[in-house]
Amino acid sequence: MKKEKTKHTPHQPKPQKQEDRKNTHLLIAAAVAAFIIVITYISFSPSLKCDFTNWDDPRYVLENPLLKSTKTENIKEIFKTKEVSLNYHPLTIISLAFDYTKTKLDKPEIYHRTNVILHLFNTLFVFMLIYLFTKGRIEVAGFTALFFGIHPMHVESVTWIAERKDVLYTFFFLASLIAYVKYTDTKKWWFYLIALFAFSLSLLSKAMAVTLPVIMLLMDYFKGRKLDLKTWIEKIPFLILSLIAGITALRIQSQGAIAEFETFTLFQRVMFASYGAIMYIAKMFVPIKLSAFYPYPNLNYNGTIPVEFYIAPIIFLAFTALVFWSLKKTKLLFFGFAFYIVSVAMVLQFISVGSAIMADRYTYIAYIGPFFCISLAVFNLESQIKSYFATILFLAAITFAKITYDRTSVWKNSETLWTDVITKYPNVEVAYKNRGNYYGQNGQHDLALKDYEVFLKMNKRDPNIYVNYGNVMNLKGQNDKALEAYNQALTLEPNNFQALMNLSLIHISEPTRLRRISYAVFCLK
Repeated sequence: MKKEKTKHTPHQPKPQKQEDRKNTHLLIAAAVAAFIIVITYISFSPSLKCDFTNWDDPRYVLENPLLKSTKTENIKEIFKTKEVSLNYHPLTIISLAFDYTKTKLDKPEIYHRTNVILHLFNTLFVFMLIYLFTKGRIEVAGFTALFFGIHPMHVESVTWIAERKDVLYTFFFLASLIAYVKYTDTKKWWFYLIALFAFSLSLLSKAMAVTLPVIMLLMDYFKGRKLDLKTWIEKIPFLILSLIAGITALRIQSQGAIAEFETFTLFQRVMFASYGAIMYIAKMFVPIKLSAFYPYPNLNYNGTIPVEFYIAPIIFLAFTALVFWSLKKTKLLFFGFAFYIVSVAMVLQFISVGSAIMADRYTYIAYIGPFFCISLAVFNLESQIKSYFATILFLAAITFAKITYDRTSVWKNSETLWTDVITKYPNVEVAYKNRGNYYGQNGQHDLALKDYEVFLKMNKRDPNIYVNYGNVMNLKGQNDKALEAYNQALTLEPNNFQALMNLSLIHISEPTRLRRISYAVFCLK
């Protein structure tokens, strides 16, 4: 009889092992992402206890009639409205309208919660973007997303209700980049269409999204993708949308947000832009003296500005030269720096927009490039040195998370916000005005008067501050001083409605009937 051959259990096929490894890798990635989201939420949790502030929140929420409804007719009206606070961002206003329908103005935590949730999604999207971009480098994606999530410079974008536009446009901006990376990896056109659609939503949330096509080209360059005619043709629809949004934003902001070019000399503008570019990088590593308002420098007695502004262009040019020199060995430093500079170029105050030389919120997307650059550089080192630098990164992240947790409390209300600004920059006029307004609205009249008096020593040309000063004097029963303040407001602005109305109310309260009649006629004019 023939012996039967012993049947051996076949070895597990290779593809199965690869599938198991892939699943394990994805589980680890998911666990890391979840950990980062938890840390980020804890860091920003004090935001949920913050109130509205009088820093643009009235324009966007408290006094905005566009939030009255989320019905189709009102949403159409939101899209038709040319601007809110010199910006066209209908999706941002719609998102605030949805919060308004839930709570009206009774619960500011609803608005804060939406901001925090959007930031958590953005942090997750950064992780996904870098994970896909680096073909699964969990450690690089993890540290890039962690620093994005917990960096103190991002408190303004997340904790300020009026800055909903920042977290919302970034949500769609990152979604577009993720879809674009998937498109370049798979060549599936539906990913391209998703990227284009998400980009259009980003532009409708904030015009700062116009930089996305350039960021796409930088990513193509870093990945070694050929920058041929096909690659450029892919960008044409994105560039067209950017052009339309950019022209619209410039036209709207030219109505008041952009200062006359003659306000500063060309050289001063170069100094301001260089200073901003350097200081944003400095605050990325050492986030100290953060403020809701960074004033322009005061001119010295001879008309010059502080010496650091003269040094700034030299430092910036030296660093730029170093970046280009590094191209001989690696693309990494150039990619991180170019990502950053493209993202902040429009807000470096070469063309002065607003009354501040810097703003923390402008770094929200811009820091992704440097964070990625640092994380990849560290994890490309040899194992022993890599462990040393990874430990430093982790300790830095813990420190930043604590600073962020404390910084969010500064936005508790208008008093805490403007007191923080005054502590760091005592010559900021608007800080005294806004804190004084907060005190006046909350019945702290003596404190309001002190702030108004400080403001008037710096700026006697603001008619509204005289109106506010007069209102407080009226409430204190000092009508003579109130009348004097209202008259001063009318000297500066003869058609100031509040001054005219308050003057008439004071005179109507007088017992003389003739005076009542004369001022009633005066108001009708």
